[in-house]
Amino acid sequence: MNISVTPLQYTFSDLEPCMSRQTVELHHTKHEQGYANKLNELYQGDLPLIEIVREFATRPEKKIYNNAGQLLNHHFFWQSLTPKYQKPQGQLLDAINDNFGSFDKMVASFIEQGTAHFGSGWVWLVASNGSLQIMTTTNADSPITTPNVEILLAIDIWEHAYYLDYTYQRGEFIKNTVEKLANWEYASQRLAATR
Repeated sequence: MNISVTPLQYTFSDLEPCMSRQTVELHHTKHEQGYANKLNELYQGDLPLIEIVREFATRPEKKIYNNAGQLLNHHFFWQSLTPKYQKPQGQLLDAINDNFGSFDKMVASFIEQGTAHFGSGWVWLVASNGSLQIMTTTNADSPITTPNVEILLAIDIWEHAYYLDYTYQRGEFIKNTVEKLANWEYASQRLAATR
């Protein structure tokens, strides 16, 4: 089975000015494609990507897990972005207000946790046991291997996701992503599927 990168629902330049064409193109065609190429080289089975991640998460040999995890995390990341930004509404907005106090406080939590995270990784909005929370993971890890946790949004905080556009200003990248690019319709659909 050939495992491929996530097809984008927008062009490389559609996320400008928050995310440049160069960043999106390099990220998708070089970084993510590299994970796909390596995974296809290492893994010859027929499990779907999400099951590869779960199957290899606890094995001592991490090459398959790392490449599968990064590929799956990018799948969530690209779907978490949209050039047609709209603020969260309905059930999702109610959940944000109930769990964070307001949309602005949720954004602040994204920024705080994402900038405090040491090294490469991911910052996530997740639903867990009926509540929303922000969490971070390191390297190729994700909430997908944690019971009773559903991913609503993902933001890549590896340097290749933002350094060309923001240099060392990870917080500014997270802020712009959440406030101007986050696909809240996608998050809303994922939240509805958990209820």
